[in-house]
Amino acid sequence: PSSDIREVVECYKELHSFNREVRITPGSHDWRRIRNALKQFNVAECKDAIKGNALCPWHKSRVGGHTIPMVFRNAEKITRFIEGARNPKKYKEQDANIGHHSGSNEFNDGDQSSTF
Repeated sequence: PSSDIREVVECYKELHSFNREVRITPGSHDWRRIRNALKQFNVAECKDAIKGNALCPWHKSRVGGHTIPMVFRNAEKITRFIEGARNPKKYKEQDANIGHHSGSNEFNDGDQSSTF
């Protein structure tokens, strides 16, 4: 329901309050992306995904790294961010230097940090 979407939006806005341009309105692309994520994940998990993305060194170092499309790109990314929020030690600062998280299933190439 839209109340669940609003709760996720409020979490996002609170965490990214430095960005006064955060406008996620019903029917917008970001609203629909959150709605779609809520088909697979519950509200608490979606909020954890937002928090995990905010903690991720790679996403911290990128312009647009904390946008709704980055957080809710696909189920694998959402799951990784949830894990990161629940276990922040999972993130290594070296992850900021590689183009994807170590051992990414998306690229199926394992930890690439030693090559940089």
